Amino acid sequence: MHDQAARLAVILHADVVGSTALVQRDESLAHNRMQDAFRRFADTITSHEGEVRELRGDALLAEFKRASDAAAAALSFQQQNQALCDAIKDPVVPRIRVGIAMGEVIIADGTITGGGVVLAQRLEQLAEPGGVVLQGAARETIPARLPLEFSFLGERQLKGFDEPVRAFSVMVASGETLPEPSVYKAAASHTGAVDKKRNLQRLSITAAIVGCLVLVATVLYLKLQSPAGNREMSKPSLAVLRFDNLSNDPTQDYFTDGIADDLVTDLSMIAGLFITARSSSFDYQSADTDFDKVADELGVRYLLMGSVRKSVNKVRINARLIDSANGQPVWTHRYDRKLTDIFEIQDEVTKHIVNELSVRLTKKEERRLNEATTRNIDAYDVFLQGQERVSRFNPIDNAVGREFFEKAKRLDPGYARAHAGIALTHFYDQIFGWSADKAASIAASLEAAELALALDSELPHVYVAVGSAKMGSRQFDEAVDYLRRSIEIAPNYADGHAQYAAVLASAGKNEEALKHIDIAMQLNPHYSYIYLYIKSLALFYLRQLEDTLPLIEDTVLRNPEFDRPQLLYASTLGHLGQIDEAEWALMEALTLSPDLTLADELANHPYKRQEDKAFYIEGLRKAGLQ
Repeated sequence: MHDQAARLAVILHADVVGSTALVQRDESLAHNRMQDAFRRFADTITSHEGEVRELRGDALLAEFKRASDAAAAALSFQQQNQALCDAIKDPVVPRIRVGIAMGEVIIADGTITGGGVVLAQRLEQLAEPGGVVLQGAARETIPARLPLEFSFLGERQLKGFDEPVRAFSVMVASGETLPEPSVYKAAASHTGAVDKKRNLQRLSITAAIVGCLVLVATVLYLKLQSPAGNREMSKPSLAVLRFDNLSNDPTQDYFTDGIADDLVTDLSMIAGLFITARSSSFDYQSADTDFDKVADELGVRYLLMGSVRKSVNKVRINARLIDSANGQPVWTHRYDRKLTDIFEIQDEVTKHIVNELSVRLTKKEERRLNEATTRNIDAYDVFLQGQERVSRFNPIDNAVGREFFEKAKRLDPGYARAHAGIALTHFYDQIFGWSADKAASIAASLEAAELALALDSELPHVYVAVGSAKMGSRQFDEAVDYLRRSIEIAPNYADGHAQYAAVLASAGKNEEALKHIDIAMQLNPHYSYIYLYIKSLALFYLRQLEDTLPLIEDTVLRNPEFDRPQLLYASTLGHLGQIDEAEWALMEALTLSPDLTLADELANHPYKRQEDKAFYIEGLRKAGLQ
């Protein structure tokens, strides 16, 4: 009798690079070292809630419930193995490469086969020795708070697969360490009202559902997007791709990204342009050559791409504007300047784009483009480092990012963006429960935001900071006014529209919130789970629960370790009478915030209208929150 079952799972495949050559050097030593490496890898996999399915002489196959566990196990092992390989003095060194994919597998007679296994093997072949490569759908499920960095490798046509696969290399963020495995299996330690057996059963079902829905969502996303319409809009549409770092120093990536990000910021303040948000366009490197495909996916006609080479006191920037309709450059230029001239270079690039696309500027836009937020290159460099850290979105990096912003402020006390950055880090501490003293965080956020506004009243980031600080202190009407100002200054500022939508929802203006979150999603087609969460909130408070449910489910699937969406999911299910599912969602939230009570939520939920608070709390009560 054959025991056979098909299911969706996260698969890790690893092999030894150049195993034949190692064996030819010293057969006995090579076999011993490969066996030792995979034995250590198997132990690491087990400690990260994975299961080794096959272990051969030069390859390993494992199954996980969550992509975050698989990535953490792979990176943890690679770090350990690299240290051991560095200590070996002879050439018989087993270097491992790893591929991780999410797909269907078939278990029969103790062996595992299927599309998920083949895809993991194909991705592993894209990895460098000591590297890890992830499928795009698997990457989407990894929480943003983990200290990981991803590099987009493009859409790869892999053998045996009809459709190209989005691939990403993953590594531990510079200067960071991976959390202990216990962080990844917090759900297993929860001892609430639901018994452990039921919990584990549901977690395994969750993993399967995550895999299925993420794959379906990916296919639907690619099919349902209609960006070609944006290409024909009445105003020029543009995306700034991630610039290439040619400095031979990966620690300078923050500077290269910062240059391109500032160009996005400047261009977003021009009403005569449509510009895609950085979080979508930065999924593509400037080295990507299929201009028409990239432009089609981003919904634009023009692509700005380039490279940056930074030395001690000089910078070289190459920039080119491509018309995707014919793949030809509209404009190209190379800048060889002193590092202190970086601000003038950014201004020149922006003005060249405006001229080439025949965009007419208002007098206010002309003035804004001629103003720099700082002329202090050291303050600018430190600010970019802080911005990169805060974007990782976890409490540790939030605090480290704030230290960089504080240093930038000391270097240039008039640097409004540094003060705005400080304000936002305190807001994040307060709103996401990262602060031990919430009142102090609120006060610090307001103080820094108001100082930023006094320094620069024409910068959209400043208004986002002030509006967020006002929201955190429950000054809802003022928060709405400040966030509205941010998108008046920068009509193409996707995160400005998203934050405006969040504040509108918190103020009870949910119809308007839906309008602006939809604009944000158009500007940022590769939008994050935060956008989905904001739209879910607006629909929930409009009592459109049937429409809320699929969006909040998708939000939870994209980041299952963010407790706010889990709680909204539980409340929605509670109101819909799906009590078993509501209890399950609540259980998942309580694995992340085990001491949470109804009283806590009532006190902390940042909503103006008491009837909205009561509606949310009643749903949680139905779900079983005490």
